Amino acid sequence: MLKDCNGRPNQKWYWGENSTIRNMESGQCWDSYNGDTYDSYIYLFSCHGGANQRWRIGIDPYEVKKQ
Repeated sequence: MLKDCNGRPNQKWYWGENSTIRNMESGQCWDSYNGDTYDSYIYLFSCHGGANQRWRIGIDPYEVKKQ
């Protein structure tokens, strides 16, 4: 549910370890349900450092590693 901005810690975020984005109040991380896809959505979840919780800044595409 979206709420109006109020400037409280539950609406503040910081860049955490392992390139996570964490909520200042709960400490939970942004998590992506379908990973890096256009049809994915973001929700808060306990931080575990998985790929679906790692974020980057910028517009460059992700590096693709060949097997």
